[in-house]
Amino acid sequence: MKIKVFFFLSFCFGLSFALSSEMNKAPLPIPKIPGKELPKAQEQQMYRFSALTIYHYPKEIPRVFASGFVPPNSLATHATEYTGRYFTPSEVSVIYLTTLNNEYLNLYYKTFLEVQDLRILQKEEKEKETTLLLETRTKKLITIKMQEKKQYTRVKLFYRNILY
Repeated sequence: MKIKVFFFLSFCFGLSFALSSEMNKAPLPIPKIPGKELPKAQEQQMYRFSALTIYHYPKEIPRVFASGFVPPNSLATHATEYTGRYFTPSEVSVIYLTTLNNEYLNLYYKTFLEVQDLRILQKEEKEKETTLLLETRTKKLITIKMQEKKQYTRVKLFYRNILY
């Protein structure tokens, strides 16, 4: 009987969390910036070596990153995934291009990180380049590096599971 009550309460808690106002916020509007265009996407290419998988123009980002890590209307160009022990990814990287500049990306990630409950360990800003070092609740590290170019902004996401 206690087990049924426990599962019922956990289901109710999960349902209330999913329906909370934090999760149902409208996404940030993505502005159109004139004069900036992304290169055309190509077919996905995948290369697999024993524990390393490399993708060129992946169709979706690796599962380690939540879907909001890559803003809408972005083009993922590269992704790598290194599988450690127990078939869990220990290192993952994604490179994507977007037409947003660093100012909009900083605002986007600031809002996204508040919702995802990620902690910023370090933030470094240089001319047309921003780097964020994040930590999850489970002590995993994520690095976001944004480099603004003339036609687009290149963003690199790095994930490292420090437990493996």
